[in-house]
Amino acid sequence: MEKTKFVALDTETTGVDPKADDILSVAAVQFDEDCRIINKFHNFYRPRKNYIPEEASRINGITFEQVKGCPLYSQTVKQ
Repeated sequence: MEKTKFVALDTETTGVDPKADDILSVAAVQFDEDCRIINKFHNFYRPRKNYIPEEASRINGITFEQVKGCPLYSQTVKQ
């Protein structure tokens, strides 16, 4: 019998409006049944407007300098 595994997901955005705001970061951590880390994934994404509002940066700690060379989230997701 295969043991249970868990995944914790996290996203960071430029705001809370799904039509106007952008995903800046996606992360996932896979754990085994003893809560040991099995695998990790993390990517940054550049916002469509090419800036991050100051309030968003204060909350999530992500600056435009960190993401300016990254792809847009929409460029990485199959539609």
